[in-house]
Amino acid sequence: MFINTSFDTAKQAIVRIFTCKGTVVGTGFLVCENYIVTCAHVIAQALGIKQDVKTRPNEDILLDFPFINPEIQLTANVVLWRPVPSAGEASVAGKEDIAILKLNNSPPANLKPVKLFVETNLRGDEFLTFGFPVNHDDGLEAGGKLGGKQAAGWVQIEGGEVGTRLERGFSGAPIWDEKLKGIVGMAVAADDSRKEAKIGFMIPVEEIVRVFQEENNCLNHLLILHKSNIWGVVPRTYRTTILLLTSLSIVLFTIGYIPHLEKIISQVLGVPTIKQKCNESYSGNPKDAQAIGVATVYSNKTISDGIAEASLIQELDRSNINNLVLCRIETAIPDNQEAKKIAKILEKQFSTVVIVWINKGATSFIGGVEVSAKEKDAGSVDLPSGKIADWTSDFETEDLPSLVTILTKLAISKSYYFQGNIQQAKEVLVMDNNIARELAKNPKNRESIANAYFFKGFLFNNFLQEGCQTLDDCNKAVKSYTEAFNLSGEKLYVALLNLGKTYERLNKFTAAKLAYTKIIDAPLAANDLIIDSLKNRVLIFIKESNYQAAKADFQKLIERDSIEGHLWRAEVYTQHLHQYDVAIEDLKYVISQDNNILYYHFLGLVQLRANKPEVRHTYRKIKCFTQDLANVSTIQYIMEDLQKLSEREPNMTDRINTVLNDLQSQSTSENIPCE
Repeated sequence: MFINTSFDTAKQAIVRIFTCKGTVVGTGFLVCENYIVTCAHVIAQALGIKQDVKTRPNEDILLDFPFINPEIQLTANVVLWRPVPSAGEASVAGKEDIAILKLNNSPPANLKPVKLFVETNLRGDEFLTFGFPVNHDDGLEAGGKLGGKQAAGWVQIEGGEVGTRLERGFSGAPIWDEKLKGIVGMAVAADDSRKEAKIGFMIPVEEIVRVFQEENNCLNHLLILHKSNIWGVVPRTYRTTILLLTSLSIVLFTIGYIPHLEKIISQVLGVPTIKQKCNESYSGNPKDAQAIGVATVYSNKTISDGIAEASLIQELDRSNINNLVLCRIETAIPDNQEAKKIAKILEKQFSTVVIVWINKGATSFIGGVEVSAKEKDAGSVDLPSGKIADWTSDFETEDLPSLVTILTKLAISKSYYFQGNIQQAKEVLVMDNNIARELAKNPKNRESIANAYFFKGFLFNNFLQEGCQTLDDCNKAVKSYTEAFNLSGEKLYVALLNLGKTYERLNKFTAAKLAYTKIIDAPLAANDLIIDSLKNRVLIFIKESNYQAAKADFQKLIERDSIEGHLWRAEVYTQHLHQYDVAIEDLKYVISQDNNILYYHFLGLVQLRANKPEVRHTYRKIKCFTQDLANVSTIQYIMEDLQKLSEREPNMTDRINTVLNDLQSQSTSENIPCE
């Protein structure tokens, strides 16, 4: 495949358009072997007709390729015509002004077509272009920065401080994005009312693609162009989901062999191909390989499906997942149960298997990411689902390939985590915050993206080792939990809870209290999260000697969960305040509500510390539980716990030995009832 990689080579695809008298009127550019894109108003000027004429012109258009051979003039005809709307005409999507020409002659040999990017987030990117303004038939180069999109679809562009402004003669010129190294649009108009501002406009590639999709004849041409192995549409983050939804299903990886789509993916779009079938032997080290198999059910194959598939392959390929093996699944996957079965089979070849499956039926869209590792099932991650009509209306914000890539990284990261490889789990879960935030603008995506950031925070916080171990890890955990909460639409309160704990780890107690307070005051927060937040905030108040605030939180705890509130107050008063009488009363209340053997042990421990004589009565009561064989192991645990306490605090050894002897005796003395 021959596609340019710099603006200097891209300029070879530029054409200069003439009137029949030889006057240069504008620019265009080659997008495939025989097809040229330009503005409709440029063609109108070349033919001397009104720019809003609705009938497609039939006359020959004169043009040449000035950077290849300016001595040879060629002709072309208009095959697609989207003129400028007439004055007073109702608004037309994208303002149109697009013409597609087909050459009547073969283009110059070895000519490299431009590379087109479908991209909606271009603000701030630097651009270059080349056109033929008045008195400059050999052309001038212009540059500047790309701005935001207008309501009708055009994108504002602003010229730089040095160089010419966009003006008549630049219309139809390709806009080269220096960051993407490809064409992102076509120059269409300049703001002549403020020439000093150097403001112009371009038609983005997505509008050109939209026009192609809406014209049946042009769809046929597109299929031919893709088979010609030259035209390249290579999306970067590809948010135009409407292209994914124009057929009855969405193609990710082809289940069976579809010849014309195979050509589009492997040769035209310039993305990695998926040659290996998932059931074929893998030649590398299976211990290192992470396999990703993607299956999709689809029926009506269109060029949109090919673009969608290519975009996903490209996203996965550049995702920097080490030892990634992309392979094809040849059977349809209707649900995650079938995905789980296939994943288990493929575990024989790969250390981790990720199955991405998408099934788009007549009325709904469902799918998920299933991950499985040897001796460990890492579970499923559901893709957002919904009615097709809902998805179609979201085409400006949806980015399925980026979403699937993030969830795939999440799945593999979880697999590493379950295998005990925390460092690799951290390394694989790298996400572009800007892309993630853009995805989260769609409410259906929020939960998926927020969960990915939550797990990232969990990895850096490392609760298995009682919290983050380094300042860097703690700060990364804070950022991840913050992103998770914000991207969820401030609904993932468990992220906020963990954020508070991490702030405590960093000794940022004011920030921690703010996080806990936000949960406590949230009407929609789960009760268990509010209880945990109250517990944590109580401890901070105790550290700050703010006993009144702590007392108020204890009361809130008791109101929400009587037993849990009294237990927590007993623990805090024992461990932190050493006010044993209050703790003893709390525990007696708990036992009156729930006659649990471990609550008696808790009471006994407090009585031991307070040197209360009734401790023997408490442990003799525990002895009564031996009448139920199910409690024998629990009593053994209690005795071991007492022995460890004796070793830690020798000053309590005599008291502990007394209750141990009571527990080991063969009878329950002092007429203690065991009912």
